Amino acid sequence: MFIELAIGNPELVTSMGIPVLYDWTKDELTDATDAKAWEDFNKLKKNYATLMSYDFEGQSVDNQLNTKILGWFLKSQLDSEPYFYYGYPINQMFGVQSSLPSLMERSHKLRNESDIEAYGCPLVQIRYQVWPGFGRLENKGRGGGCASQICYPAGIG
Repeated sequence: MFIELAIGNPELVTSMGIPVLYDWTKDELTDATDAKAWEDFNKLKKNYATLMSYDFEGQSVDNQLNTKILGWFLKSQLDSEPYFYYGYPINQMFGVQSSLPSLMERSHKLRNESDIEAYGCPLVQIRYQVWPGFGRLENKGRGGGCASQICYPAGIG
């Protein structure tokens, strides 16, 4: 489950510095579209159902504890579905406009020529991260979320 999550999230791989995966994804950004967010959320539902299908009583005490912890974490994520559009993907303090440059400065490695060449790719791709954030803001109004006029002065509509 973690490898699948990591492969689909190049920014997570970069921030964690996972050696082999980093070399595969260092010139990519995570898909920030609304469709991808729902795809990931639905995958989370499937993973939770799979975890709950395991024979809990047949597990060792240690594995039962792991199952309880992971189950609690996944369930807490699933319980947030009614609030899917309540976060602010772009605002004056946080969002891709500040987090991506921080990620590049803090975590992107510059060990060799390949790393240096890959460094520019996310900077070129940033527009594909910012515009989906505005799309998620538009969907907030449709999904019950409230877009702040402070964060999005033009309003939604």
